[in-house]
Amino acid sequence: MAIFLSVLGAFGAVTVVGINFFLTRWEIEEAKEKVRQLTDVYLSIHRYFSEELKPTLFAEIEAGRLANWYEPVWMSSSFAISRIQDYVSQGIQERYRYRHAAINARNPEREADAGEAAFLRAMNEDPDLVQRSLFADYDGKPYFVVYNKGETIQADCLRCHSQPELAPPGLVEQYGDRRGFYLETGYISSVEVFMIPIGRLYENRQRIVVLIALVLLACGGIGVVAILAINQRHILTPLDTLSQTVSAITRDRRLLESGINVSLYEPEFRSLIWDFNELARELWQYEAHLEELVQSKTADLGKAVEAMRLLLREVHHRVKNHLSLIVSFADLQRMSVKSVESREVLSALIGRMTVIIVLHEMLHRSKQGDEVVQLKEYLELLLDRIAQSLIDDPALRCVWSVEDCTSPLGLKLTDLGILITELVMNAIKYATLDSGGGGATIRIVAARQADELVLRVTNPAQAPAVAAPGAGASEKKLADDDEPLGTIIIESLMQDLGGTYQAGLEAGLYSVELRIPYRPAGA
Repeated sequence: MAIFLSVLGAFGAVTVVGINFFLTRWEIEEAKEKVRQLTDVYLSIHRYFSEELKPTLFAEIEAGRLANWYEPVWMSSSFAISRIQDYVSQGIQERYRYRHAAINARNPEREADAGEAAFLRAMNEDPDLVQRSLFADYDGKPYFVVYNKGETIQADCLRCHSQPELAPPGLVEQYGDRRGFYLETGYISSVEVFMIPIGRLYENRQRIVVLIALVLLACGGIGVVAILAINQRHILTPLDTLSQTVSAITRDRRLLESGINVSLYEPEFRSLIWDFNELARELWQYEAHLEELVQSKTADLGKAVEAMRLLLREVHHRVKNHLSLIVSFADLQRMSVKSVESREVLSALIGRMTVIIVLHEMLHRSKQGDEVVQLKEYLELLLDRIAQSLIDDPALRCVWSVEDCTSPLGLKLTDLGILITELVMNAIKYATLDSGGGGATIRIVAARQADELVLRVTNPAQAPAVAAPGAGASEKKLADDDEPLGTIIIESLMQDLGGTYQAGLEAGLYSVELRIPYRPAGA
């Protein structure tokens, strides 16, 4: 509606401006035409004086029937027109002003001004120029000024306008022998000037424009009211009802089958509603079929997922069993060998394989498939298996405290398990027993601090079990026989996990602390 009103307003404005423009042009042309008519009248008077009155009088004078004297009342057409204009002006002085102007006019009141003189010279140079119009101010008021071609000197006019000695004596006595003489036949001697006040010129136009504007405004107002009423009755109200019906269908999909009652709407809307009902029925049928298809596929997918979970749990179970069998063989071999170095190698192998065994066992037990592992349960089971497999001396104990939290597989639990295994194996290997027979205790703590998982292993010792962190593994000679393999493994795994560690010996207790970035499951 706003667009319609804007277009209507623009159309009305353009119409009024156009009418105003054309009326202005029409008024100007009308004024010019009236000026031409008045000019024709005045020139006809000149012609009457030049062709009839003055030749007759001159003939009478030459015949000796009249005395040779001059009287402008009957001898001068310009004088006659001027006097006639005086009479006419008494009734039309508010409508226009008139001047009969000439260069070097005998009557100083008729002397041409600069514009009039320029037009006279231009007409004598250009025979086709007969009229010129312009807007100018006179006495502080705006006028529409029209210059028209005036009197042309004829042969009979030379009696009064050629040489002073040929003119009637009375003419020279009244006007002198300097002004109005020495003219030639064909010379345009005067210009008829009409000055129409602008207000008078545009008076009718303004009334017409105002009237048209009022009519357009009234018609536009009536049209807007009528259009609004028609739109409300035949378009907006049915559309609102149709919108409510469609909204109800979108809220209750069961209405798709019944559709919209076509008989309640205007004929213009029925084709649209028929198409909508057809589309709604097709959509309802498609949705019903799609729902059945989704239920069927969901059931098939659920069966496939359950089968996959069972298969995966079976794989985890079999891998754990096979690795456990290998660990058992390695443990039997460890107990049978006499070499301390061989026993340490087998113990390290058992510990590292125990990490993998425990992880597969946890995944086999997990009720959530492969997604989440309980970190507390995993670490406690791992530490229990390591303690059972690697601690042979009853005087050496291993205790731990693990915070209850979950872990996604993205934490690299295998690497984490190997780290703990290495630290615990080193602690068992380098732990110093109490000389008083009180034994030794290895303590493991795993807790979450902010966004890090902190692991701390402490054991009584007289020498470091793991080298203090210094340069990165890439800057060390990893093949150096003097550097323990456990330290190399720890530093390498810490780089993979993006963590840091600190190690130090204080008051007979050696402590290693690991800090690993931690992201909880679901974060």
